[in-house]
Amino acid sequence: MKISTWLAIIVIAAGLDGPVAAPPVEAQAFEPDLLDVKFREGAKVRLRDDRPVELSNQDAVRLDLQGLQSAFAGGTWSRTHSADERVLDSLRTKRQANSAKPLPDLNNYFRLRLPHGLAATNAKKIIERYPSVEGAYLRLFW
Repeated sequence: MKISTWLAIIVIAAGLDGPVAAPPVEAQAFEPDLLDVKFREGAKVRLRDDRPVELSNQDAVRLDLQGLQSAFAGGTWSRTHSADERVLDSLRTKRQANSAKPLPDLNNYFRLRLPHGLAATNAKKIIERYPSVEGAYLRLFW
């Protein structure tokens, strides 16, 4: 018997004869005090002295970072990637030469451990109001 036939039999036997939707975000298990934050392309944000700083002389980004520091005082910022900033910049430059699509700046991704008592779902909504932020992402438990 073909593999696809066996798969169909297994799916029908398991009672999964329709599409299975992922549970809503609220029902999924995620880290309650941890978010990943991505800043928009063109905003050269880097971690200095354990806090994100703006290196491209954009006043709007600098103001957003000041607001984030104030809103999440007591939180802990870290980089999401362990590779050195220069290594990530070099890899991006090399790969961009062979790609028609723009590649993301992996140095613009950060992890924020929230201050005690602040829920990740609420913090996500606050962070995403800042124009310099492309997105804030809940960290699912694995």
